[in-house]
Amino acid sequence: MPPISRGGWVEDEVQTAYEEERRRGQTVLFPIRLDDTVMDTKEAWASKLRSNRNIGDFRQWKDHDQYQKSLERVLRNLSVVQKKSR
Repeated sequence: MPPISRGGWVEDEVQTAYEEERRRGQTVLFPIRLDDTVMDTKEAWASKLRSNRNIGDFRQWKDHDQYQKSLERVLRNLSVVQKKSR
């Protein structure tokens, strides 16, 4: 069984983040992936996540340059969202 399916904790966290976003009226969920599971699963919540969010790709996190590139993308996304909420 893939790690994302065990216990449903990832789904719970995503749903909690969506609820918080509705409550606050702003984005709070900035997903990242360390493997392909979220991209391969057929779960409805993951499909919604894939279609509504840019999922930061940290599959190459052990490679310093790839990690920095991914981190810069996530920080850029955070900056864009922060500017929109002002």
